[in-house]
Amino acid sequence: MTDKLSYMRIAVCDIREDVLIQMEEILEHLGSENNIQVSVETMESGNTLFQKIRRRESYDIICLSMENEDIDSVKLAATLREEDEETVFFFISRSSSRIKEIFDVMPAAYLEYPLQEDEVTHWFKKMVRRFRDERRYFSFNFERRTYHIPYQDITYLESCKHHIEVKTPKGWYRFYGRMDEVEQRLENADKMFFRIHKSYMVNYRYISWFDGNSVKLMDGELLPVSATYRDHARSQYWRCGEKTQERVHGSA
Repeated sequence: MTDKLSYMRIAVCDIREDVLIQMEEILEHLGSENNIQVSVETMESGNTLFQKIRRRESYDIICLSMENEDIDSVKLAATLREEDEETVFFFISRSSSRIKEIFDVMPAAYLEYPLQEDEVTHWFKKMVRRFRDERRYFSFNFERRTYHIPYQDITYLESCKHHIEVKTPKGWYRFYGRMDEVEQRLENADKMFFRIHKSYMVNYRYISWFDGNSVKLMDGELLPVSATYRDHARSQYWRCGEKTQERVHGSA
């Protein structure tokens, strides 16, 4: 497992072939410059992109023209956003007339024709910094896809043979790794995670109660607390509680 961003998958959807070629060249160059393997898929049809997403293909960044002729790009982005909160959108347009409509899908960037390489570079590097920000996101690679899960969205992590299962309120993710490595990476995650078992790390924010032998989560799920980690887990649990109270009183 690595804490580096090593792979990114990017879709560029635009009716202009010259724009597709330009974006592919810029993005591949930026990947090389930043030691990231960037896979760029170009397509002239918004419907093609939609069908790929329906087949559960996913992208770290989608560069989407607002002038696609076969589908409404704003509605397409809104539909994709309902299914995936992680994908970053770069909208490309010749006119700013619909710019207010795209706010709901939380785009990372708005690019105007003709595209300027320095502007694309600026936003690409900004997203790379965001993805690499270990203070806010837990990043990992699995099956040629890079995931960036906000710490606050992780309920707990479980070691299963050679995989780490990442539990969130919306479902499971997984990647190859060891729990000892995960524990080291999460040491500075605002002190919200602690080990309760050789196979489990839990996010304090999702704990309903802790009795020393088990942890009950807000959704009712029970996780075991082993004798090896019991004392340390108990002290971490109370420390997290004290830190939460400090925040509350500090903001009062």
